[in-house]
Amino acid sequence: MTILQWNCRGFRANFEELKTLVAQKDATVVCLQEIKLEDSDNCSLNGIDCRAVGGAAVLIKKDTPHQHIPLTTNLQAVAVRVTLHRLLTVCSIYLPPGRSHGDLVELDRLVQQLPPPLLLLGDFNAHNFKPITHEFYKEKWQEQWSSEQENKLYCIQPTLGKWAKSSWEIRREEIVLARARIGHSHLTHGYLLRREMPPVCIPCQTDGNYCLTCGSDKSLKLFNPHTGAQLKSYNGHGYEVLDAQGSCDNSQLCSCGMDKTVILWDVASGSIVRKYRGHAGRVNCVKFNEESTVILSGSIDSTVKVWDTRSRKMEPMQVMDEATDSVNCIQVTDFEILTGSVDGKVRRYDLRNGEMISDYIGKPVTSVCISQDGQCVLTGTLDNTLRLIDKDSGELLNEYTGHKNSNYKIDSSVSSSDTHILSGSEDGHVYVWDFIEAKVVNKLPHKGQVVHSLSYHPKDACLLTASERLLYVWKTKHDEVVA
Repeated sequence: MTILQWNCRGFRANFEELKTLVAQKDATVVCLQEIKLEDSDNCSLNGIDCRAVGGAAVLIKKDTPHQHIPLTTNLQAVAVRVTLHRLLTVCSIYLPPGRSHGDLVELDRLVQQLPPPLLLLGDFNAHNFKPITHEFYKEKWQEQWSSEQENKLYCIQPTLGKWAKSSWEIRREEIVLARARIGHSHLTHGYLLRREMPPVCIPCQTDGNYCLTCGSDKSLKLFNPHTGAQLKSYNGHGYEVLDAQGSCDNSQLCSCGMDKTVILWDVASGSIVRKYRGHAGRVNCVKFNEESTVILSGSIDSTVKVWDTRSRKMEPMQVMDEATDSVNCIQVTDFEILTGSVDGKVRRYDLRNGEMISDYIGKPVTSVCISQDGQCVLTGTLDNTLRLIDKDSGELLNEYTGHKNSNYKIDSSVSSSDTHILSGSEDGHVYVWDFIEAKVVNKLPHKGQVVHSLSYHPKDACLLTASERLLYVWKTKHDEVVA
């Protein structure tokens, strides 16, 4: 079974050549364009059934089962339903030069009239259609783009078109600048490039009876982790929520996110008490102090800002700007503030002595945690390593390896009894090490590819983890395991 397509530029002028071609190829179906005839009667061949409309024609052997398909169109097109090795729709079409934008719309309507499977053959004079096609699809894309006004990229470029000429000669610098404009970095949004589910943050409340989740749905959710019941939802952020924490008396929450804001919530009513705006970019982390009278926030703008929750002033009461790159994590005790930054340093602010001590780790720091006895600092970095450091001297006490962490911001923790080290991983497990021997003693599997967030119960042997959109509660063997 052979199907031919040919712009013959005149049926009668090339009649003999056409007969020879059909005979040599033993063609069953022939689609012709630019035939320059007025009707089907003028394009007949022995043993051939011919259908012609305008400049297009379809020739089919009479002994081949076929049926003409009536078309409602202004285009020069003819279609038949033919049985070859299978039932097939064949359409011959001719689009003369100098066509308009409306022909693309008409062509789309034509295709919708033809039953599949479809073979569309013809001369489209595509060199004349390039600017028309470009404008047609640009309008389609603009229509779709205008329906996504909540997209942060829409705020930067609401109208599709060429960007203004960049002043940056190096493309990599332009990419970094574009990511800074939209608040994205590979560290926090690598999952978008890998088409993975967004991370979920799950801090436990101070008494361990409740937990918070936050993520790409722009909301916070309060759960009872022991029963799995959702207690309340909090909405008010404009973009993804990256971190959250509860106050010491469980009456308030604080959260931060991609919208550059820090929000103080009333737990019972779900209303916003304060919304602090002061950071120049995405806010990565947020923490209450011990009395929950102050909120500390770390941002991609390399600063840690301190907000007084008792004051009506909306400006930070203090700004710590010693970091030279994005601040990823914060830990707060009664007299100390610890921060970890992409510049590879852990900074400890001693509030009693009024001094700042910096320890250089050498790799981007994604998590910091203080041991229960207050003597050690656990740091997670983007080199597949956790490091235990003496808080006072800065001496390296131990290293924990085996997990994978080279692309994402992943939480790590010390157990409530200071006997184990725990960390998420990019291979879908939570790794558990012996505190002293630094050996992996357990691996907790998850359904997701990356375990981003975890939180250990402040008193009991209970672990809360999150991977993609699933929340897991792990307990010791004599307790029920909820997952």
